[in-house]
Amino acid sequence: MDQFEQAALVRELPLDEALQVGVCQRHVARATHAGASRQPPGAKDGNSEPRDARSTIHATDSRSRYRLTRIADLAYITDQSVSKYMPSPVTTATRPTLRQRRKDARPHELLEAALALFVEKGFAATRAEEVAQRAGVSKGTLYLYYASKEELLKAVIEQYLSVRIADTAEEVRRIDGPMAPVLRDMLVPWWQQIYASPVSGTFKLIIAEVRNFPEIADFYVREVVEPGHELVGTILRRGIASGEFRAVDVESTVHSLLLPMVMMCTH
Repeated sequence: MDQFEQAALVRELPLDEALQVGVCQRHVARATHAGASRQPPGAKDGNSEPRDARSTIHATDSRSRYRLTRIADLAYITDQSVSKYMPSPVTTATRPTLRQRRKDARPHELLEAALALFVEKGFAATRAEEVAQRAGVSKGTLYLYYASKEELLKAVIEQYLSVRIADTAEEVRRIDGPMAPVLRDMLVPWWQQIYASPVSGTFKLIIAEVRNFPEIADFYVREVVEPGHELVGTILRRGIASGEFRAVDVESTVHSLLLPMVMMCTH
């Protein structure tokens, strides 16, 4: 006989109710002792016998049951009381899932794969399936982001060249000071980074494919050549105006500065 069966016999409490409240034998014994030590109303003092032994037992049992119920109420733990103190779960609204993070990184992965293949094989020889395979996605996924291979090459040019030119031009506009340090400390390291990265192959790629894809050539001139010339020309004109540079022909000087750098990237 286990402790709950013993408790049910002592307290005349149904077994299923004792199991439900989950009171251990120690709590039952304590409740029994407390009920027996208190005399029911009408009992005589001293060693005299109570008026009715049966009513005494009944009264004691009622008090003990009440104590038993109160103990059970204090000891019983519900799902609601537990969940009240549990921290709220982190939802996808506050923490992006792995799938969401993977989806956000996918365009960059596609551009990296496209740049590497275009430089290795050339634009015309590279198939869209190869770009998708290197990026670890399906061909259909590639076309969800870029409608054609031409659009993919435009995105490569924009991401790795035109965006950086635009960012540098914005930094130059915020500089209120000498322009000589800008040429030395900003543009030279910028070109060094391009030369040491796969992005340098973009210049060779454009030169090789310009005749076969005039739309790409126009995009390159509009997004890279013209903004790049404007950036360097702005630095030169501001330096001439402040007296840092000699008065030179700005357009010829821009070509003299940029063309050697571009040709270095094609070899």
